[in-house]
Amino acid sequence: MTCVVGKIPLYPHSNETFMENTYKYKDDPYDRSWSPMDDTDWALVNSSMLDIGMQEDNDNNKVPVEMFRTAAVPGTNQSSVSYSCTDYSNCYDLYVNFYFVQIEKILPGQQRKFSITVNGEDYGAFTLENSKPLTVRSNKSRRVVEFY
Repeated sequence: MTCVVGKIPLYPHSNETFMENTYKYKDDPYDRSWSPMDDTDWALVNSSMLDIGMQEDNDNNKVPVEMFRTAAVPGTNQSSVSYSCTDYSNCYDLYVNFYFVQIEKILPGQQRKFSITVNGEDYGAFTLENSKPLTVRSNKSRRVVEFY
């Protein structure tokens, strides 16, 4: 499965890049920043040439297509993409929003199905459609210790 993985901290920032490899999108109504995850257990996918479908105009968490072009897949001998915060001083209270898009071609009739768990709380099962973004959002902030 190909996942777009990153973190969006909930603290004020200016229009300048405030951390290395952290970006702010000019027209984001929520003033969010995007920091692609960099983990040696994940393999990054160059998806810059992929045709990623548009999101619904009424999607309050709509994100730039450029974010979907930063993708990761599970590394060798792994079946999932996961994240754990081991240094609790560096863990933030976050609204956890997941953004997915099916960028690998699958055979007709097949579907990509997966589930999300955050700090042991099951968010449910989801199915992706080819090139159509899916947003899964939390309704409360939480201290994120791990997700998979």
